[in-house]
Amino acid sequence: MNRFGVLLKAGREALSLTIRDVEASTGISNAYLSQMENGYVKRPALEKLKLLGDLYHIPYEVLMTHTGFPLPDYGLLPNADQERHAILIIDDSANDRELYRTYLENARDVNFEIHQAASGEEGLRLMVSIRPDCALLDYRLPDIDGIEVLERLKKNKQVCDIPVAIITGQGSEEVAVQAIKLGAINYLVKGDITDERLVSVALQGVQRGKLKAGIRERMRAKGGQVIDADEYISGAITTIDALVERVQVKSNALKDDPDLAAARSGLAELLRYVRNEKHVQDFS
Repeated sequence: MNRFGVLLKAGREALSLTIRDVEASTGISNAYLSQMENGYVKRPALEKLKLLGDLYHIPYEVLMTHTGFPLPDYGLLPNADQERHAILIIDDSANDRELYRTYLENARDVNFEIHQAASGEEGLRLMVSIRPDCALLDYRLPDIDGIEVLERLKKNKQVCDIPVAIITGQGSEEVAVQAIKLGAINYLVKGDITDERLVSVALQGVQRGKLKAGIRERMRAKGGQVIDADEYISGAITTIDALVERVQVKSNALKDDPDLAAARSGLAELLRYVRNEKHVQDFS
């Protein structure tokens, strides 16, 4: 079983789904799903990755990087001639921090500025003071684990949008799935981290941050106030749902259309997800 297969299995089991449940939801055959989980399919079709990512709530980019596909750059990859990009490494092992620092500083065509923390609490403080473009977070820390760090980051309005990649041990795909559901952009496995892989994930984080920043800029209101993203998305979802409802009302033939019903159900679920924000607070 390869890393991708283990990740798929962990994602499915986290939702208490059987392979037949996944087949019914995605249309991917039982046999093909089993082959993917057991490592016999090295590079599945992108449309299958999209279906599984949507079902398991695992970002498409994560599945792409673990099956050898290059990440889409959306025209936002950093340029070596532009500013340096701050990377925060949170790991209690000085040797590992030094290794990651070397990998990143030797990267071609991009300039990284490296910051380090040896504990979760120190990492949280540096997140606020430095506001890095991406953080590499070890799961096993001497004070609090990486999952708690992610949970506390999510509750802090100042830093909740900073991209974070989790670093786990061998066979910790369940932890990786949990971290991804808390907002981690990707995960790395200690012992399998190469310079190319580490730089790729760091670039993914920088790119994600640039994309979010670009969206915020486009959402800036005329008076200079930034529209709340959740409010903006909620309004868009509500508008789309109202349009679908009007189509159903105007056409008796579409009143009970299963595809439209499924679309409205999905919109309702997405709206609940967007509105289900936890109380935001600063670190104490």
